[in-house]
Amino acid sequence: MAVTSRGRATVFSSTGDVLWSVDGVSIASWSPDGSAIAMAVEDKLIVFSSSGEELWEVETGDLYEFYPGYIKDIDWSPSGDKLAIATLVPIVLSKDGEKLWTGGEVNVGSLDWSPDGGLLAVGGYRGVYVYTSEGEVAWEHRIPTGNKTFVNRVVWSPDGGKLAAIARVKLLLVLSRGGEVLWDREMESDILSIDWHPDSSMIAIGIMKGYKAYVLSTDGEVLWDKYIGRAVYVVDWSPDGSKLAVGDGYLIKVFSERGEELWSETLRPALSMSLDWSPDGRIIAVRCGKRVYVFGERGVGVRVEKKPPIARFSTTSREGFVVGAELVFNASESRDPDGSIVKYVWDFGDGTTLETENPVVTHVYDAPGTYTVVLTVVDDDGLESRLEVEVTIAAIAKPTKRAGRFESDYSTLRGWVEYGGWWGSVGVVELSESHYVSPPYSLHIRSEVEEAAYLLRNITEIDFKKPYVVTVWVYLEGDCSGVVVYQDRNVRLSIIDNVVKVLEERPSEYRDVVRLERGEWYKLVVEVDPESRSATVSVGGVSVVSSIPARGMPTSARGGEGYVHWDVVIGDLSHSAGVGNLYIDDLKIAQSARIEKVFDFRISVEPARIEMKQGETRTVTIEVELLEGEAGEVELSITGLPSGVKCSFDPPTVTPPGESKLVIEAGAVKGEFRLVVRGVSGEIVRTAELDLVVEEKRCIIATVTYGSEVEGVVDFLRWFRDSIVLSTYAGRRFYAAFDAFYYSWSPAAAQLVHENPWLKPVVRALLYPLILSLKASTLAAQPLLPLNPEVAVFVAGAVASTLIGLVYFSPLAYLAFRSLGASTTPLKALWIAALASVLLSAMGEALGIDGVLTIGTSTYVLSIISLASLTPVKLVMGVRSCTEEENPHRA
Repeated sequence: MAVTSRGRATVFSSTGDVLWSVDGVSIASWSPDGSAIAMAVEDKLIVFSSSGEELWEVETGDLYEFYPGYIKDIDWSPSGDKLAIATLVPIVLSKDGEKLWTGGEVNVGSLDWSPDGGLLAVGGYRGVYVYTSEGEVAWEHRIPTGNKTFVNRVVWSPDGGKLAAIARVKLLLVLSRGGEVLWDREMESDILSIDWHPDSSMIAIGIMKGYKAYVLSTDGEVLWDKYIGRAVYVVDWSPDGSKLAVGDGYLIKVFSERGEELWSETLRPALSMSLDWSPDGRIIAVRCGKRVYVFGERGVGVRVEKKPPIARFSTTSREGFVVGAELVFNASESRDPDGSIVKYVWDFGDGTTLETENPVVTHVYDAPGTYTVVLTVVDDDGLESRLEVEVTIAAIAKPTKRAGRFESDYSTLRGWVEYGGWWGSVGVVELSESHYVSPPYSLHIRSEVEEAAYLLRNITEIDFKKPYVVTVWVYLEGDCSGVVVYQDRNVRLSIIDNVVKVLEERPSEYRDVVRLERGEWYKLVVEVDPESRSATVSVGGVSVVSSIPARGMPTSARGGEGYVHWDVVIGDLSHSAGVGNLYIDDLKIAQSARIEKVFDFRISVEPARIEMKQGETRTVTIEVELLEGEAGEVELSITGLPSGVKCSFDPPTVTPPGESKLVIEAGAVKGEFRLVVRGVSGEIVRTAELDLVVEEKRCIIATVTYGSEVEGVVDFLRWFRDSIVLSTYAGRRFYAAFDAFYYSWSPAAAQLVHENPWLKPVVRALLYPLILSLKASTLAAQPLLPLNPEVAVFVAGAVASTLIGLVYFSPLAYLAFRSLGASTTPLKALWIAALASVLLSAMGEALGIDGVLTIGTSTYVLSIISLASLTPVKLVMGVRSCTEEENPHRA
């Protein structure tokens, strides 16, 4: 079983276990044999095997170059050898994805193969179009031109002898296989659902208003109907035709073939619903919003909830689980049974936390102990799972005397010889040549002499003018001071009073790095960059950046014959005493390229959840944070926007650190949506989620007056707002101003009507001309909507404003002018204002300036209302003036 909800297609087992899922899916359709499933993912058609393996994919732009857009319907042929998709044109492909043929540009809304696979029925603009399986036109049936001349749905009867079509939203047509109209029936409200009885003897439909499900005979007669209680989203016969399931987004009812109610179940309310019987008719699966329910024959059901993710991770370390070692935490084995993991939150137990999208992270512990590492994984449904694992970190093992390593006690040295030519002839001394240490570079110094220099020879030569890295391990057996553990021409690393220091400037300007504890091994890492004159020293999790002494360092560590030497010095080479009791081990020095950190960034949304009404505008802040590297431009975009919701970034590109303002303008759509803000810089993509809740704007005065939100008049007002006004840019900008005005006083007015029921007939009478005005404006705008919705909304506004001005305001204007004795009206100024408002609106719309368009559309409506109000007054005043001139003595 596959269920599509909120952009995700999820495949379940018969017991309700999630097998696999795909995001971004709008439509899914199984092949007849169940071996493959086709899914529409934005502008792509992707076909998967039943196990979730992608078989092939194709973009609509590659199939039909004039329509790189979305797929509105998918249908497999009965034999499974062909696949039809609905775009601007019907497109038929082979089961392997090869395009076979395309039909005409009819803006396909629905398509259905005949049971024998010989014909493909297509519902689209102004008609039903039937093609042969080879792509030839078999016949067409045109719908008479009028309001909503579009065929929303086509369905073949199971015997293939009849074709049902829903046209103009309310008209049910039944045609023969050859295209002859057998009968038609205009329903009282929009037809939302339709299904043939398995033996083709009956047809069931569900309507929006009236809240009924109907069962009609093959002649179009009503056999029975049932009041469901809400708009009937779905009707579905069981495979044997003995039961009819009906759903309204709130409950499911199952009737017998004769209309007897067998059982019903109340579900969690939702705005979308679908259902499907199992092949044996014993089980019915229902998707209600984002939940899935499975019911047995008697209506006993189990709701299939979204499943949380499963947290898993492993911990490894090449250096062992010791202080200073890099530990790798790998959560790649974490999974989400019904989606994907979007966030990993780590708590390493030492006060360090990390939130990332990457399942693999590293961490270094600075002290021994047992730490509780907590991983929290978050999936794309917001569900979480935690896993706690203890990690034990040991102190580095104390050194032991190792065979083959040089070790000696120099506290009573005698017979030194002068070592000249290194730093003038200042009396620097060295051990005899037998005391030179070669690889593996291990040395134990225990000395309290005045000063001494130890040289390690035969280290592979490097270029000290280019970046390089030095690594050395140090162990303090006793106190140390005045010891140079490493020195070359650029850097000197010393231990003074057990503190690691780096020389910034000669002779004695040091920068502290970290204090060393006796009895522990420490790894000292020095990243030297002679080009930028800097050295970064890292010890025990502490890093310090130091400058390189401007005059350089006197040292024997200079190249020659392919090698350099390493100096270890007791004292400061100027006769000051040094104390050393330490091990120095495992020196490594290697050339490295300049370490360029890769540019990385993070984006966040503040606030992460916004709630707004239809037609409103909200602004959120997109923060772009620089994580590392040299900042580059980040291009911002957003996905997951529902139809009718507009947004813009200001600015659309950000160089971090920085921010952008995301302006979201809600249209007519309502519901909860999860948007994804994307930041792209080259191949780097970072995302952040934004939860958008769009609530319906209620027509509160009309609702209180007529008693229900779903009463016909209220429903029409809602439809006019959503389909005419909020579906266009100009309409939304006008609505922004109108909304603020209307809701500034309408709640108080609605409360007054509610508390005084005797006012309801009065308000109904006052609203009646408004309803007629809006219906007239709808008729005027309807022909223009498919051509240019923006022009259509201006036409609708002109018609509605004119009628409102004539009916509501012209009588008041006449009384006002008459009582004041005025003889002229400002019609000329109003005409200029109306024309100026059109120009202003056109400029605002062309340039996308919201404020200008709001002012322009508001002025447009007000000026037309004023013109319609005052023009009759002008005419009446003119007639009256002529009458008075002809009859000057008339009383």
